Amino acid sequence: MRLVRGILGICFCLAIMQGLINPAAHDKGVGPAVAYFKEQARLFGIATTQLQLAIADINANDSLSVIKARKALVQSRLQYKRIEFFLEYFFTTSAMIYNRAPKYEIEEPYMEYQEPVGLQVIENLLFEDNVAQKRTELLQQIDAVQSSATDLPALLYGFQGTDRQLLESIRLELIRVITLHLSGYDAPFLKSGIAEVGNGGNTENN
Repeated sequence: MRLVRGILGICFCLAIMQGLINPAAHDKGVGPAVAYFKEQARLFGIATTQLQLAIADINANDSLSVIKARKALVQSRLQYKRIEFFLEYFFTTSAMIYNRAPKYEIEEPYMEYQEPVGLQVIENLLFEDNVAQKRTELLQQIDAVQSSATDLPALLYGFQGTDRQLLESIRLELIRVITLHLSGYDAPFLKSGIAEVGNGGNTENN
């Protein structure tokens, strides 16, 4: 049911945005979209802070501490998915820190090597054996994500966008949902892909 609601929510957004795109619209969707991003980015920052605390509390003698960290990661991913369409489209470079594949792949021959970082890397580490031994590496990962997440609203300084661009960003997100989220590609251990789709239109901070 949540999956259906999520897909319907995306389709509803598409319909609204399509209605906005006409010569007399004057980009009426940009203001609400920016306000939405600001609020959801703030909640994403809170979620990553909670994840940071949960990872810091991981204890080799307490298996529940690892489960708590995994649950906090799910919440961070759920919150990230609410801003993914906007962030990935308008601020692609900044988005790279959050949800890239845990294995580095060279897309261009001139690209410099960069260590993988983000929520998918954290997921891999949280599902390895002896997670407590990975605590330092986990903290390095979440510190990078959390510090960047709390500074997301700063990206909007001087921001300019159009309804047409917003519509395109939502269309690309729909493709992302079909190819990555539903298949569980970017959360293979958590298996939270369907929950992330169904949660996309929910603005509550779970």
